[in-house]
Amino acid sequence: MMSIFTTPPHFDPERIGKPTQLTAAQITGIVLINIVLLSVAVSIGDAPMVRMLVILGDLLITIIGLVGLFILQSRYRPEMQDDEHYSRYLERKMTMEYEARRRELEAEERRELILTENDPPDALSRQEV
Repeated sequence: MMSIFTTPPHFDPERIGKPTQLTAAQITGIVLINIVLLSVAVSIGDAPMVRMLVILGDLLITIIGLVGLFILQSRYRPEMQDDEHYSRYLERKMTMEYEARRRELEAEERRELILTENDPPDALSRQEV
């Protein structure tokens, strides 16, 4: 009988480039961990306490994974957009930061200019000495 896989399956993290692929990888990881832990819980013999601890651990891992997925989708939403949308987001963000910094430097220069204009001439000569 011929095998379906001609090469052994492997996972290349470099190939994950789109946000939907990252989300799918995270959900797949949660599902695989659930399958492993629940199959361990089923295979445990006469130890109901241990079985309950494995199931509770599985629930805890599932909750942590889903919270992590929620945080990833909400907090880092702009970074998870496709390249074109993310580049526009970065351009807007950098332009706003540049403008804010430029205004801050201009205000600082104006303050220094006002201070030097208001200083008496003898104060300037004292600073030079």
